[in-house]
Parts: sequence; C-alpha cells; structure tokens
Amino acid sequence: NAPTFSDGAITSTGGVVTIPTGATISGGTLNVNGTTLSIGGNLDTSGATFITNTSTNLILTANALVTADAGITLADLTLNDHALTLGNATTDLTIGTSITGGINTAGEQIITNGADLSITPPLTMSDGDITSSGGVITLADGGTISGSGVLNVTGSVLTLTGTLTKTGGTLTTTGSTLSLGGAANLTLDAGVTFPTLNLNNLGLTLGSATSDLEVTSAVTFDNSAEQIVTGAADLILSNAPTFSDGAITSTGGVVTVPAATTISSGTFNMTGTALILTGAGTFDLNTAVVTAPTNLTLGGNTILANENLLVTTLDLSD
Repeated sequence: NAPTFSDGAITSTGGVVTIPTGATISGGTLNVNGTTLSIGGNLDTSGATFITNTSTNLILTANALVTADAGITLADLTLNDHALTLGNATTDLTIGTSITGGINTAGEQIITNGADLSITPPLTMSDGDITSSGGVITLADGGTISGSGVLNVTGSVLTLTGTLTKTGGTLTTTGSTLSLGGAANLTLDAGVTFPTLNLNNLGLTLGSATSDLEVTSAVTFDNSAEQIVTGAADLILSNAPTFSDGAITSTGGVVTVPAATTISSGTFNMTGTALILTGAGTFDLNTAVVTAPTNLTLGGNTILANENLLVTTLDLSD
C-alpha cells in the first residue's frame, strides 16, 4: 500500500528514490535535490515541503497524480507510456533539460489542470497529449507536433519562443491567449484561431502558406519591434487593432481587417497581397509607411484616409 507520512523527512542528494505505489506526505519534508525520483502511483505532498531542483529527474512507472503546495522543478521527465496529472493550480511544473523519448505514445500525457507548465527544451510530440484547462503553458524553444499528438491549451495562455511546427496532430486553442516570450514562428499544416494575441514588444512570423492565423480580440501594436510577418499565409484580425507603431508585413495570401481601423504610425506592407476591409468605416493610414495591396475588397461603405492606394483590382461587390 502507499505509505503515509505526517512528519519527519526523506532527504536525498543523489541516487534514486523509488516510491513504487505513490505516497501521501501531509507533513515534514521530501527533499530530492539532485536525485531521480521514481513513482508508481499518486504523490500528494499537500501540507509538506517538497524540494526539487534543476538536477532532479522524475520517472513514472504508472499513471500518477502529483499534488504540491509549490512549483516542481525537474531536469528530466520520463513518462514511460504513462500520464502525469498536476493535482492543483499550485503544482506548477518546470522541465529544464529534456522529456526522455518525447511524448510519442498514446498513453503519454501531461494534464496540467490549472497549473503552469514550462518546457525549456524543444517539445517533441508525435502521439499522446498535453492538456491544459487554465494556467500558462510555456514552450521556451518551440517544438514539433506530428502524427497523433495533441496540444490542448483551452482557456490557457500559450507562451511561445522559437518555432512551433505542426505537421499533423491537433492544436486546440479555444478561449486561449498566444503570448510571445521571444521571437516566435508558427509553421502549421492548418490555420489556427487565438482569441487574444499579446506581442510583448516582439515579432511573430507565420512560417508557411498554410499557417493562417485569426485573432478575434483587438491586437495592440505600440512598439517598433511588434510585428506580424505573414509571408504567404492569411491573417484575419476580427477586431480593429490598436496600431501606433510596429508592422504588419505580408507578401502574399489574404489580410482581413475591419474598415474602421486607424494605423497612426508604423508599417503596413501588403506587397502581393489581397486586402479585405470588413464592415463600414474609415480606414485611416495616417502617417504609416504603406505598401499597397494587389487586390482590395470593400465589405461596406469605406473612407480611405491619408493614403493613396494603387491597386490592381478593386472589388466593391460586398
């Protein structure tokens, strides 16, 4: 049976500590700094002091629910075809070096509930899933989703640095926020919608023609480093951006923004692009540096202010 501790201490600074059936530790200390901790069941350290560091490794030998009063830091996580569930919002998990073998079988899962999950190395996922229903999921060096892998960040913040590549599998973003932690690139095999995008004085690149992006809330551009580079992908901004600096740069595809948009400064480069202005209103380019689109489609009565646009095709049908 799983042991129960209410006081005292287990302290290790190396080697392997094995708890084959899990444990409930309601008091005292479990210190596994510099140690490999192997667990074969649920580990509840609520009320106790659970000490880990950047040299701690965690190995699962069965599915495990881990609950702690403070964050857990690991060098390496080995799932071994098992699921790790974080028990509450305080059980934040940081993986600093590696996830051994990646997440590559159907049984391999990290379920965060409302806790934060930070993965420092590039994520590799060809099966299994990471599922969050709150908190922050940080990919500090991007990653790859392929095969049947699932990254579900419903109701969560996805903080991205580097390139997130998706060649298969599923990326679910319902009710979520994409927040840039560094220069970021989305290279996807299908379009994605984020309700909120926070650029954080950084740039986002859409890496392929299939990496279409829709953002349903207003995006703020107020720093010269804030930019979206779409390449040949489509970009839909459902609400008028707040745009006083920065850039949107497109060299193909379709860019859709509300007609009632003011770009007071910065860069609006629509080279080789179809621009769709939705609804009615004044599209005011003020002092922005503008490169006209190839095609312009108006979705309603529109006033073009402070800029002459030389376009190849003008569509007034809507």
